[in-house]
Amino acid sequence: MKLILHIGTEKTGTTAFQIWMHENTQALRRQGVWYAQAFDVPNNRKLSVIARRPDEREDGFGFYGIQTEADHEAFRDRTLAAFARDVEAARAAGAHTYFVSSEHLHSRLRFQEMVDRTAGIVKPQFDAVEIVCFLRPQIDTALSLASTGARVGMHIDERFFERVKPGNPYYNYPALLERWANAFGEQAVTPVPFVREKRPVEYFKRRLGLDPQADYAPDRRINSTVDYRVVALMNALVRENATNKPRELHPMFRTFFIEELPCEEPLAVGQETAREIQARFDAQNRRLARLWPQISEQDLQPDWSRYGEGNFHKLETADYTPIVRHVIGRFNADLAMQRGRVSVMESRQAEAEGKLDLAIRHQKKAIAQVEQARAVDSMAKWADTQHGHYVDRLERLHALRAAASADPGGQAPSGGAAGGAAGGGAAAGKAAAPEDEETAAGRPGEPSAPPAPRGMLSLLRNLVPRRN
Repeated sequence: MKLILHIGTEKTGTTAFQIWMHENTQALRRQGVWYAQAFDVPNNRKLSVIARRPDEREDGFGFYGIQTEADHEAFRDRTLAAFARDVEAARAAGAHTYFVSSEHLHSRLRFQEMVDRTAGIVKPQFDAVEIVCFLRPQIDTALSLASTGARVGMHIDERFFERVKPGNPYYNYPALLERWANAFGEQAVTPVPFVREKRPVEYFKRRLGLDPQADYAPDRRINSTVDYRVVALMNALVRENATNKPRELHPMFRTFFIEELPCEEPLAVGQETAREIQARFDAQNRRLARLWPQISEQDLQPDWSRYGEGNFHKLETADYTPIVRHVIGRFNADLAMQRGRVSVMESRQAEAEGKLDLAIRHQKKAIAQVEQARAVDSMAKWADTQHGHYVDRLERLHALRAAASADPGGQAPSGGAAGGAAGGGAAAGKAAAPEDEETAAGRPGEPSAPPAPRGMLSLLRNLVPRRN
């Protein structure tokens, strides 16, 4: 069985590719390709963590809760045992290729001994190993990294590009390939020019001989660029005013709906600056092209038409009012939807207790909250759907109350099934729509689950601020 080790590099579509591999695990197995499960999914990040010594900490240690040398040793032992079981399962299933994908093998394994440890882990398990590495012009990689950095709380400005230089292992492609060639053999390393192969999914479909007509989950674009005003807003959140130095913030205070924010002017560096930065790597890239004929010097030249005036110089004075307005609206809409859900649960509780007037009042409150959320474009579709469900429920409650008034000597129906048979009106006889897509999963009819217990209602009341 052969191992394909896809090591990135970062910013070459790795996240989308890994999600595609993970979501198509079964379809791939039917074709003899086994996507590694032992190193975490969708990104096989654990491999880079166990390839480092306990004293060579990186952010993956914190991600997996590794605090001490003993923690690292136990984590390594568990991961290696899981790896052995996973390889055995792949062989038993008749797989011809075992596939590992992690861009952290590029960004975290910056020294030869780290790559050598990786080789010591994987080589004994396979008949052959191929290292596949996508390479992109360094300035393109740096600009994409700046957008990602803003997403995760880095302070981004023109000084960011001071670190984009040949001595930085992140951008030193010849040294990167040499490390892996030293550990696995030059013939085992396959560099791929990203400018010619911008869709890793399609590249590997061809390389692996996958059926192009098979029923695969879609290939989705991930980590798209962000508007420079979003970056300016993130800078304002993470910058310490007194010292002008970045500060660490919990994700709760620096995470908002970035993927939904309008991107009218993507973060961009000016062409003159971009050419100066890329020129720093000319000598390295010429050397790379001589050593690895799969890559030409032209493959590491950007599409200069994508670089215009740039907007990094605008970050300090950017007017991010439209972004703040969008974020506030989105948060308020989300809060309104949560308040609406609480009101629906209260309405269901009141209905179960036979208090139909109270149930109607709570349902009207829910509808009012959803109507507020409908005013926000990014929430309008979901809010419209829920509004229809909530109105249907209100009509049913009115029908139940009318039925109870028409038969004052009878007992007012309180359950969903009784309500459907009561009163003889059109609304009363109509099957209730799902009150919440998350709980009813889009099924027709009211959820059959019992009303939320009072303890749950109390919890929700505490979690969701109420308006009097």
